[in-house]
Amino acid sequence: MALLAWMLGAVMLGAGAPHAAGAEGEQRGDPGHTLYKEGYEYVLDERWKEARETFDELLRRHPRSAYADEAAYWRAYALGHVDARSAADAYRKFIQAHRESPYLDDALADLTLLESRLAPAPPAPPRILFHGKEGEQVITVRIEQNLKRVQRELQRQELYTRRLRLPDRAPEAPPPRVFDQPVDPESMVRIEALMAIAEPPGDVRSFTTLREVALDRGQKPGLRVAALEALSSFETIDPFPVFVDVAQRETSTVLRSFAIDYIGERSRDRDRSVDALVELYRKTPPGRTEERAALFYAIADVGNDRAVDFLAGVAKSEKDAALRSEAVYYLGTIGGDRARTALEEIVRGR
Repeated sequence: MALLAWMLGAVMLGAGAPHAAGAEGEQRGDPGHTLYKEGYEYVLDERWKEARETFDELLRRHPRSAYADEAAYWRAYALGHVDARSAADAYRKFIQAHRESPYLDDALADLTLLESRLAPAPPAPPRILFHGKEGEQVITVRIEQNLKRVQRELQRQELYTRRLRLPDRAPEAPPPRVFDQPVDPESMVRIEALMAIAEPPGDVRSFTTLREVALDRGQKPGLRVAALEALSSFETIDPFPVFVDVAQRETSTVLRSFAIDYIGERSRDRDRSVDALVELYRKTPPGRTEERAALFYAIADVGNDRAVDFLAGVAKSEKDAALRSEAVYYLGTIGGDRARTALEEIVRGR
């Protein structure tokens, strides 16, 4: 589970009571208790510099504290958000010094992911050359958007697992992490309550509660994502307008990405889905190439005639060469006679 957590982007679900080593009452007499509690609060608040400095102080002043292994782990974790190479060194030292720690598996998984990030990039893939009206045009096929979509699907599966209340950790394991972040018990209670509200889906009162959470910018992003996931199971009440509202108004890239996925996947009217996604494309400023390209995956996933026509239009007339390249790639993923005809026209420069 730790390896999966590292793969899933970084979204904070909430802050609250910190995790403690062993039972809270048994550790209050430990000289490192106060500093550990303070440092873990910094982790929950994503204040990485303060967290690292606090855990450093704990380890310097109280090296024999029962919290020493946990402090060393969270120090490395905080470093991972600031300095990957230093974090890798910190994880290696932790692994050597704390072979019996309940955090050992997490540290090994975290270190594996860090080392993969620090490894030299593989050679660039071969480029595909097309010849058109404007001479030689270089098209590079990329898969970043596909991988991001897989990442979001893994996040949704984790929420679904929690919705079924399947055990994913031993009772004495470290505190759970969702979307790569430590989650305090209070936040997990809220997530599980939100998931329970949607069982069974269809109740108007439940729908209203979930919609309020999904649209409330005062809520943590992870909780709002969970609300969107729960809404996606409703059939008698249409959640489509909620997904569109989040995709249009939200500034969080994570929330927008989830909402865009749901627009493409959860509507029975495929034309309506494509129309909404195309409108989002047109409203996204031209300079935000990556955000605009991210919409192509959802449009291609719908894959109807309207989707083919839109992508063909972008591939033929969009000023941004990178977007034309992406549109060509996603036309290819749709397949079929209509998409093939559009690609042949592009090759011939029509």
